[in-house]
Amino acid sequence: MGKRSMKCVLGTAIAGLVLAGVGASTAKAQYQWITLDSSDPGNIGTDLWGLSNGRVVSGFENPPPGPPSGGLPGSAGLIFSNLNNSPANIIMAPGSTDTELYQINNGGLIAATYGDNVGNGVHAAIYDSVHNTFTTLPDSTNLNSPFNEATGINNHGLVTGTMYNLPSASSGSTVSIIQGQSWIWNGTSYSPVTVSAADPTTGGVITASINDAGTVVGLYTDSAGASHGFMKTLTGTATTLDYSLFGLPASGTEATGINNNGVVVGSFSDGSVWHGFIYQNGTFSAPIDFPETGVTNTFVTAINDNGDLAGYYDDATGEHGFVALVPEPASLGLLAAGALLLGRRRRTC
Repeated sequence: MGKRSMKCVLGTAIAGLVLAGVGASTAKAQYQWITLDSSDPGNIGTDLWGLSNGRVVSGFENPPPGPPSGGLPGSAGLIFSNLNNSPANIIMAPGSTDTELYQINNGGLIAATYGDNVGNGVHAAIYDSVHNTFTTLPDSTNLNSPFNEATGINNHGLVTGTMYNLPSASSGSTVSIIQGQSWIWNGTSYSPVTVSAADPTTGGVITASINDAGTVVGLYTDSAGASHGFMKTLTGTATTLDYSLFGLPASGTEATGINNNGVVVGSFSDGSVWHGFIYQNGTFSAPIDFPETGVTNTFVTAINDNGDLAGYYDDATGEHGFVALVPEPASLGLLAAGALLLGRRRRTC
């Protein structure tokens, strides 16, 4: 097939999608996909976890394997405030060896996690990107090792995250795996997030995101060690989210983002690779994969109220952050006009 014919086929296909009004299974064709990578030398991957309504994106870069050495830090937080190929702002908590940024709210507050440089563990925090300040949340006093992560924050300042009970031979603990104990922080105290089907001996409950209604999403492990996504309202009603592929359950499901319309995003494993999904009104979308040759895993981690997505994907060169933007109405109008023009000129192909 010649290049001219190929353009005709692609143009006609796009026209059909725009004019027909695609459903969830083909919605990915309507997004504008943008790869966002840190330009910091030595970074081997970019993970994006937050996306505000103003399209400010938060996440972190991954360091080379092994512990920090030679004065070089571990992970560093990233903020992309301009998606037009502008470099990210690199964020490190004061005195930290490792900083990760997760969900961002519309006021610029970001759920954050950092490791200090004196061996005192990992701490949950709120990063104020407007004033460039970190506020550390209290550490647990009853776990083997202080390991506390903040991953979600809503526009009211409610924060969600997870404290981890770590194996510790020195303390004589019988804990043999990392056990998650999730929470919501209201500014003064923690309240636990529990899921009745979760088994703490196989991993427990991990929360990832929270919306303005106080609904959290995350994952839990059952007694067999299988992972399941979940959504839990502030009043305590939990819903298990297990992706089904061709009528068969996925080998693992994780819910990682929720917006103020109650739309959930996450990822599932088909037993070989990971794919993203959208969950809305009790229905899962078709698998979402970054539309580029050579991509293996795709993780969708965040969704804003406009329906824009953020996440990261793997290919042969490493791990890359991405956003998938819903076109502005004017752009959709141009696409539709172009589709009509293509239809009129079809005989010239």
